[in-house]
Parts: sequence; structure tokens; C-alpha cells
Amino acid sequence: MRIFRKYRQANGLSQIEISQDCGLTQAMWSQLETGERTNITIDTIHRIINGTDITFEEIYREYRRGLRVRREASTRSHSRTRAVNRRRKREA
Repeated sequence: MRIFRKYRQANGLSQIEISQDCGLTQAMWSQLETGERTNITIDTIHRIINGTDITFEEIYREYRRGLRVRREASTRSHSRTRAVNRRRKREA
């Protein structure tokens, strides 16, 4: 999620430093930053809020934005798949 990387870079912290502040592993913080880990537990959110100045509202807003982007991409992909399938049927 963009918000985690943005916050870390704005405060001049490394992933190791910020993950230690939050009580997380560096690997988990990296996964949060890259979006590799999207399902975050309440405990993890609580640790991030306590270890940083990031608010719950900011995390939630970013999460919702990510859902919207993935949904739109999924819809476009699905529409293209249907169009290709229709074209194949006509050609057969």
C-alpha cells in the first residue's frame, strides 16, 4: 500500500527501523509496502497505528482505493475475455 512506503520515506526511515518501531518483521513491512500482503489483521493495524503517525482512517482509505483499482482491473479483464471468446465462436 502506497501509504506505508510514503510514510517511511517521508520520515527517512529504513524498513528495518520502522518495522521494529511497529513490532513487525522487516519482511512483513516490505509485503505491506509492495501490496503483496493485502489482508491485514486488526493486531497488525493496531501495531502500525501505535508505531507510526498513520491513522486508521488513512489505512482504511488506502485499502478501499486498492479494492476499487483491483475491481476495475478485474472487470476490464473479464470484458476482454468475453470479447475474445465471442470472436473465437464466430470464427469456428
